[in-house]
Formats: sequence, structure tokens, C-alpha cells
Amino acid sequence: MSLRHIYRDFLVRRCLRRGTAFDEAALRRPAFILAPHPDDETFGCGGTIVRKLAAGATIHVIVMTDGSRAPASAAPADLAAVRRAETLEAARELGLDATYCHFLDSPDGALAAHLGNAVEQLVALFEEWPAEQLFLPYRADGHPDHIATAEAGFRAARLAGRKFEVYEYPVWAWRHWPWVGLRLPYGHEFSPWRTSMRFAFGLRFTSSFTTVSDVRAVASAKSAAALAHGSQMREGVPAGGWSMRIVSRGDLLETLLGPIEVFKRSTVGDDA
Repeated sequence: MSLRHIYRDFLVRRCLRRGTAFDEAALRRPAFILAPHPDDETFGCGGTIVRKLAAGATIHVIVMTDGSRAPASAAPADLAAVRRAETLEAARELGLDATYCHFLDSPDGALAAHLGNAVEQLVALFEEWPAEQLFLPYRADGHPDHIATAEAGFRAARLAGRKFEVYEYPVWAWRHWPWVGLRLPYGHEFSPWRTSMRFAFGLRFTSSFTTVSDVRAVASAKSAAALAHGSQMREGVPAGGWSMRIVSRGDLLETLLGPIEVFKRSTVGDDA
């Protein structure tokens, strides 16, 4: 076992030992899950979705963009339809009925430019369905659509006058050592080095995301949901192609499907 894997496993144990777990009452609370793209609901908190549904919670997944710009062989309109179907199949694998999935269809890669419309749509959903928890991407997750999704979620909660427990989940923020390997020379792989330094090589990361969900018991359901996003999980990707399987040589996917999901907790709305 490499030094990276030894240290990574140490951090996992540290999170499980020191982090705040979801108790049964928290698992039962109704929630909105905001996903910047079709698949982020699975990679960011799919295991926690399974656990909450098993506890009896009502969950609504809201996908912010149409996913049409993700690298694939299909034309944008076709890819958007494919990814919507994949999301519904992934939801089924997680145990969520399709009627609880909502698609806002903002342009992939340009959510910030359409933020006002997205906020209006979220406010309508927040006012229509009762929920106590709001899961959304980490506000510094690195991808513009992830950052815009977080901004839209916080803004809509305030406009709707709703108070939520907020759980920010990382996706791209996981892309640092020891969760992924670092390559030399780094070339276009500089981002994991920069993120590693920002998070003090994992220590500051685990200190920031202090709510921890142990998803080992539901790993098979989360993996099946990930595989349902087939356009993003291709094997044998040609030169210039893209798949979650090749990001950081597969290390990021291994981490996202790992034993824990972590969250940064806060509150928003009402008198928060």
C-alpha cells in the first residue's frame, strides 16, 4: 500500500471518529438536493440519499443544468435527453421515484448567466414542497456551475423565506492529495496541486467538512447509480475524449465512490 493510500485511510478514520454523523432524526428530515449537472446528485451525496430514503425521508432532486456540454459523441440536444434519462435511472437505483426529480434545464456551463431564472424556479419549488434540509455543492468547489448552484440555493432560500439546514457537498474539491495522486511534471494537472496546498494536503479539508455520512453499507446502490450515468462513465475513451474514469487516472472516481460523504453544515433563511 502506498503512502498516499495509508494517509487517505487515516483521514477517513479521522473523519468517522471526529465528524458529526447524521442521527436518525436528521436522516428522516425532508430535503432538497441541488445538483449542478446530471450525476452530481449521485457523486456528491448519493449514499446519503439512499440512507435518508431508507429512514423515511421525502427527497426532491433538482438538476440545475441540462448537461449538454459534457464531452461525448452526441449532439448537445441529444446529450441533454440522454443525461436526463440517465438521471432518472440513477434515481431509481438510489430508491427515488422519478416524480421527485426536477430539471431546470439551464444551459450547461452558463448557469451564472441565467442565475435569476434559476433562482425563480427554485423559489417556486421551495414554496411548493416542504423540506428542512438543503444539500448543495460546496461554495468553492471550483466548477462555475457548482459555485452558481450554491449561490442560487442560498439566494432562493432567503427569497422564499424558508429556513434550511444547509449541507454543502464537495465534488471537484475532493481532487487533491491524498484523495487523488499528484503527477510530475504537472502540466495541465496543476489544479490538484493548488487544491492540495489550499487544503493543507487533506487536513484543512477534513476540518472544514465536519458532517460525515458513513455510506459503506449502501456502496452497491451508489455504484449502480453512478454506472447509470453511462455517458460520463465510458471506458476505453479515445484520445481527446473524457470520462469520470480518467480524471486523475481514476482516483477521483474511486474517492467519490468511497466509504464516506462529507458536508459543511450551516443554516440559511428565516431568522438564521
